[in-house]
Amino acid sequence: MLLVVALAQDEFVEQADIGFPFFAEILDAEVYDNTPGSEVIFIVGVGGFLFMDVSDMSNPQLIGRYDPGDIFKRYYNGWAVGNLAIGAARKDGLDFIDVSNLTSPTLLNNYQHENYFYEAITVRDTIAYAAAHGDGVEVIDISNPQGPVHLQTLAGLENAWDVYLDGNQLYVADGLGGLKIFSVVNAVDPQLIGSLPIDANVKEVIVAEGYAFIAAGASGFFIVDVSSPDNPQLVGNFNSGFGIVQHLAYENGVIFSATWEMVEAVDVSNPQNPVLLATEDTPIRAMGVAAFNNKVFVTDWARFKTFTFSDYTEPDIHVKPTVYDFGYQGDQIPIEHEFTVYNLGESDLVVSDIQSNRPELTATPTNFIVPPGATQEIVATFTPNSQSTVFGRLAFITNDADEAEKFVFVFGGSPRVSPGDTAPEFTLNDVNGTPHSLHDYSGKAVMLVFFASW
Repeated sequence: MLLVVALAQDEFVEQADIGFPFFAEILDAEVYDNTPGSEVIFIVGVGGFLFMDVSDMSNPQLIGRYDPGDIFKRYYNGWAVGNLAIGAARKDGLDFIDVSNLTSPTLLNNYQHENYFYEAITVRDTIAYAAAHGDGVEVIDISNPQGPVHLQTLAGLENAWDVYLDGNQLYVADGLGGLKIFSVVNAVDPQLIGSLPIDANVKEVIVAEGYAFIAAGASGFFIVDVSSPDNPQLVGNFNSGFGIVQHLAYENGVIFSATWEMVEAVDVSNPQNPVLLATEDTPIRAMGVAAFNNKVFVTDWARFKTFTFSDYTEPDIHVKPTVYDFGYQGDQIPIEHEFTVYNLGESDLVVSDIQSNRPELTATPTNFIVPPGATQEIVATFTPNSQSTVFGRLAFITNDADEAEKFVFVFGGSPRVSPGDTAPEFTLNDVNGTPHSLHDYSGKAVMLVFFASW
């Protein structure tokens, strides 16, 4: 089977992979705009607002962190320039943080107007623009960060996810409302000058070289010509199909996208024909991405990864899914699942063996060649010995220079619950530590709510 995307020509080379005991999730990464030549990244999430010195890519150093003191507080996006940082924490408002001493950031003020639900923020001089979902975009005077003043809320928006300033324009990723463009010639009174409907739920926008690049989840990212902001034109869309595009970064004609499953590099020098240059799998969930000087920084759930991005033409393996639950159907009853091996490179990918670390787990075939742009299906079989959870992995032994061993993680041995099945008994503690068991609610309707922060 041939792929529908162009083939990879470059590569990401991992330099560092570090974790933090105080971060449960890292939701975004951005370049800290301070002095020219500085190499500082800030990252935000469940764990605070943190600054990293990345001048040594192989050994990033923690500079300082603001701890909000609340394990449930999430900064979904952040902004930081000079001595001020701002964290957008949805229902918990906007935190204004003094970063004049990066080693010891301190809270200046928490701000919220009429219970607004803040997702993202950007600033020019003393005026801030905050994306607040259904509440629209708020314009705030922050000349005194210890006492921000609400100026107005921009009308005509459906679900503001993100804001981006470029020149005299404010770009808004407006969810199902598409792209909205406001003139900020009068900074305190922006005027809507352009709008473009997009058939997707748009969640982030960045602008470079006269184009807006719009992250749209399962729809990949869209490319819009905004050289005439009052008449934006859709010119392209890129969707590798390998994940859900969360965040974007741009450098020298290349878009770097965090897609949960991996980080991707896409050549957008010809916006009508974006070309996939490189991919790198991330074991957990690639949430945020930042880039400068051919250096790429990815937040992989609770980990921070650094990569160099360079020219390279070699096999480029990707396997989907990267994690799979086989479930359980009984002792010695085999369960099969197909995995797809992709060759995103420009020469033959040779898989010389597939090795399992568990006797219950096997795969076939175990050796094959995948031509450029093609795929190979393999069947993995899990045969449990008992009803107990087993964690395993398949190691694909390849001729890929930077992924000589490619891992897929699997587990099984626990029955799945299907519609109509009797709910299994469980006991969980609530936020106060009080245990609750399902049988405590026998005869009552019980609703289980699963949620995530992205």
